Amino acid sequence: EGQEALGLFTTGHFDVVVTDFRMPRMNGLKLIAEIRARSPETPIILISGYADMMGFDEQNTGADVVIAKSANEVPQLIRSVKRLLHAGVRKPPRSQRPSLRRKAGSG
Repeated sequence: EGQEALGLFTTGHFDVVVTDFRMPRMNGLKLIAEIRARSPETPIILISGYADMMGFDEQNTGADVVIAKSANEVPQLIRSVKRLLHAGVRKPPRSQRPSLRRKAGSG
């Protein structure tokens, strides 16, 4: 349950959070938003059977990785956890990244 997970999160530190979208009383998107408000640097993976149908991606969910439930879900989850744990520092949200646009006539 999302509310219980959030309670655990406020009393401890987690190297990575894996959540589903559909949970009782609090969906995964709400949980992600709550965790981001408390600890923006915590890596989060969202796994959902609704990922494709609802168009979930990293930009519109706040998760670092979005995985659609499928036969490949477990290998994708393992690769994603390894990548996030080895990355150390997560990228800032797209809205906070500096623009890398080139000026006309350069390069």
